[in-house]
Amino acid sequence: MPKERAPRRRETAKADARRLEITNAAAQLFAERGVDRVSMDDIANEVGLAKPSLYHYFPAKEIILYAIQRAVMEPLLEQIEARVASSDSVEEKLFGIFQDAFESMDTHPGHVRVFFENIRLLDDEHRSGIRADQRRYEALVAEIIQQGIEQGVLRKADTHTTTFAFLSLINWAYHWYRKDGPLSHQELAKQFFEIYLHGVRLPAKA
Repeated sequence: MPKERAPRRRETAKADARRLEITNAAAQLFAERGVDRVSMDDIANEVGLAKPSLYHYFPAKEIILYAIQRAVMEPLLEQIEARVASSDSVEEKLFGIFQDAFESMDTHPGHVRVFFENIRLLDDEHRSGIRADQRRYEALVAEIIQQGIEQGVLRKADTHTTTFAFLSLINWAYHWYRKDGPLSHQELAKQFFEIYLHGVRLPAKA
């Protein structure tokens, strides 16, 4: 029995690796040209597959788009859940969220662009699943911020507004972030965290 399972595991791993290759290639094509202007033929050619073979891995372009959405959302959700459960301070948790987000933009820029700009193209079932994960993510950010308010680390303010101010700093950054820019994603995460936490106004002189 164990001898039979080993080849199956290898085949499964090989298929998973192929799906990842297809997803990565499609994300880049979608980001460069737009989802509507990329065909299954284009994706098949990009990864060196015959079109029927591509359909073996993904039955439709919309399923590839959904896989890209999952590839962005799942790691971020896992990371923030781990941060909420950790014993880190509120400041460390908020800084970590910036780090996670900017790292995602740095390592998967095409995925992130496609994620934010094309969720409307998913069917109702897939779109509702992604939206549910987004709401879960937002709720966890709000939980950390509320914790900071209660601890006196953050000033008293409407948690909903404060949460969306935090998320707006992250969610817009993919428009301008460049891997070869003057600041690394780590440096940008630190600057954004400092701006969110302290603002840009100089302390009043005594």
